[in-house]
Amino acid sequence: MRPLANRTALVTGASMGIGRAIARRLSQDGARVIVHHYGDEAAAAAVVRECAEGASALQADFADPDELEQFLSRIGDEAIDILVAQAATVPSPLSAWALEQFGGAAGRVGSDETAFPHRGARFNLVIVGIWTDPAESARNIRWTRELWSAMQPFSSEAVYVNYLDTDEADRVPDAYGAATYQRLRRLKERYDPGNFFRVNQNIRPEPPSA
Repeated sequence: MRPLANRTALVTGASMGIGRAIARRLSQDGARVIVHHYGDEAAAAAVVRECAEGASALQADFADPDELEQFLSRIGDEAIDILVAQAATVPSPLSAWALEQFGGAAGRVGSDETAFPHRGARFNLVIVGIWTDPAESARNIRWTRELWSAMQPFSSEAVYVNYLDTDEADRVPDAYGAATYQRLRRLKERYDPGNFFRVNQNIRPEPPSA
């Protein structure tokens, strides 16, 4: 018996440890697994081969997702109307937007007490466009960017660092705020002046004063 027969499962990070194991197990249970990854195609293809036995159909998604994120300064009926309208026109069933609620314990910490300064934020908007057909790239990217543009009147400049993509290095300072970012650059210069740890949303060392 395959409990997940006729079901589709999207596995992100499937070329890494636990994601790989999850993809195999879902496949064994009969699911049609879509392997989504950000790395090289060979790693994802290896997962596909491992899952092929026992899967009714298997697809490796090599399309890069279009993801945008920003904290909202406010939200009301107008913003909600925009989100609802855009959801009705989404071109891919794999795409979505999400509103993450902040506040509570996160808001009871001072903005300068940790590396995360956005303690007054109430909501974070995440827009993710995911598709499997390269021919649909322009259409899906357009939907993601149009929603992003429509929500700008309600957005702040602040972002959450974990959601930044590899082509958004210019937004890294927005994840920390000016004062915190400079403090982190000084720490980087002290403990990692050669920027060895750089495969991330990188904070470059602060150059020594002349």
